[in-house]
Amino acid sequence: MSETKAVKPVLKISNLSLERDKKNVIKGLNLEIGKGEIHILMGKNGSGKSTAALSVAGYPGVEIKSGKIFFNGKNINEMSPVDRFKSGIFLAFQNPPMIEGLTVSALIRRSVSSLGILSPIAETKKRLAPFLPILKIDESFLEKQVNKDMSGGEKKKSEILQLVAADPKIAILDEIDSGADIPTIKQFGKVLNLLKKRGTSFIIITHYEKLIKYLAPDYIHILNGGKIVFSGDVKSQAGILKRIEKEGFDSFNEKRTQ
Repeated sequence: MSETKAVKPVLKISNLSLERDKKNVIKGLNLEIGKGEIHILMGKNGSGKSTAALSVAGYPGVEIKSGKIFFNGKNINEMSPVDRFKSGIFLAFQNPPMIEGLTVSALIRRSVSSLGILSPIAETKKRLAPFLPILKIDESFLEKQVNKDMSGGEKKKSEILQLVAADPKIAILDEIDSGADIPTIKQFGKVLNLLKKRGTSFIIITHYEKLIKYLAPDYIHILNGGKIVFSGDVKSQAGILKRIEKEGFDSFNEKRTQ
């Protein structure tokens, strides 16, 4: 696993225990993610996937009871969500909210401005231009109000555009494939693979194998009971997915690595 790497990881989660809504959700989680790596988190509902991911972004309501989160070698336990974003941590929500009156382009420009870029309009166009054809959208999409009258796939395309514009060091995507059809999921795979080649790291939460088929994940982790109980690398990916389909997530009930 990635614990054996000599290179300093982009993200290191060390013996992390978390509470959400006064409930113990994560219990002693350990995970390391290197530059340009894609890590998939899978598991049944309530296994702690989203809570673990939200804690990295500093999401309110997720309380660290013990353990540490290191980003580029720095302990970020006490860092605000805004400062985490500015330092290079991006979060795409499972159910992104509608923001009436605010266009996608305006939201993206505000995000880019917060990163200290002096020319947010020009930089936004530069960053987005190569990805609009891949996502099968044109610039008119950017003038839609955020998630208003959008299909499930369009909402997730908006999130992907925000990711591209932010150009983070690590992106946390919570069920980015939810509500998207197969052609759209293929488009997401192309975008994420391009960003991976640029050095972006990913934590991707999913229940399904569809998106995984269009990615090249470095590791797939199975969570159960608030812990990683199984980790497999890209070579064992096909076997992991077949096992999930045949036996379900409860068959992964002991800490193992392949």
